[in-house]
Amino acid sequence: MTKIYTYEELITHDTFIAWCTTQNADAAQYWATYLSHFPGETAHVEKARQTVQQLHAVLTPLAADEAASEFRQLLESQQPNTLHIWYKRIAVAAAIAVTVTAGAWYWQHTTQKPALPEVVQSLPGERKSLVLADGTKVNLNVNSQLQLHPQFKQGVREITLQGEAFFDVHQDAQHPFIIHTTHMDVKVLGTTFNIMAYQNDTKTETSLISGAVEITLKSKPGNHIVLKPNEKITLENGVLPANNSNSMAIQVSKTSLQSKNQLIAETAWTNDKLAFNDETLAEVAHKLERWYGVQIQVDSTIADNYHYTAVFEKETLPQTLHILQLILPFQYTIHGTEVKISKQNINQSN
Repeated sequence: MTKIYTYEELITHDTFIAWCTTQNADAAQYWATYLSHFPGETAHVEKARQTVQQLHAVLTPLAADEAASEFRQLLESQQPNTLHIWYKRIAVAAAIAVTVTAGAWYWQHTTQKPALPEVVQSLPGERKSLVLADGTKVNLNVNSQLQLHPQFKQGVREITLQGEAFFDVHQDAQHPFIIHTTHMDVKVLGTTFNIMAYQNDTKTETSLISGAVEITLKSKPGNHIVLKPNEKITLENGVLPANNSNSMAIQVSKTSLQSKNQLIAETAWTNDKLAFNDETLAEVAHKLERWYGVQIQVDSTIADNYHYTAVFEKETLPQTLHILQLILPFQYTIHGTEVKISKQNINQSN
């Protein structure tokens, strides 16, 4: 991937539009890879993403397609004056539509909170905090996506999560809150908990802080697992064998409380802290990739043999690697967004 897209190319790119307006896994992976290769384009991409989402919100699908087609034709004709008029026309149409929509909403729902977009996304290296229409508070970790049910504001409190999020669910006994992930569903009435369900990870994890949640595995819909506070469920590789022969496929255990600072490792990220609790170097590297927006290659001879317990807050990537290096020795090199970790040479120090 060597091409850097212009603003005009982004807002008319079919895959980019799909990433901005739908839950397309291939599109999300493509643009996540793009941003990992060109981290300096993050602000540029975010601006284009906001434009596409605003147009998508105020134009019908047919009108949006027609607008994109018209814009492509103008680009090919290279008529700057016409292109300027097109920009102005779309901007005015969007502004009018937004004003009319906002006015209608205010007139009908003056006591309700502003509507949220159907899909909320965070970019690599970006974390977001939001409040849903029912009062539920959500912290969205890096490179994650939250999709609300179309009838969410009407009481259907169901969302779909790809990535990681921390929830403080508003209590409503008449309307259970349900989070759908690829491999498990989590049902709650009112509680605080964390879900980690990145699409390409080898495990899905739900950690309960307070209240109670009921877990339903997609592979065993008839079975339900209820977690107690400070418990977590880990589903390895996203599957539960039919005969339960692999005892490591699913595990219910205590959350990782670090006694020194009373920090729960599973939710430390909500306080802008990166915590590891007896995690392998491979697992550490995976978290560092998301936290810093880089790609890390780890020597297989030490990937699963080195274990780390540590907490980081404001350290840069080089500072973090240096501290880890002091705990258990290894060598590392950084070239842009590419990091390579190898076994420490006895006759050489980093």
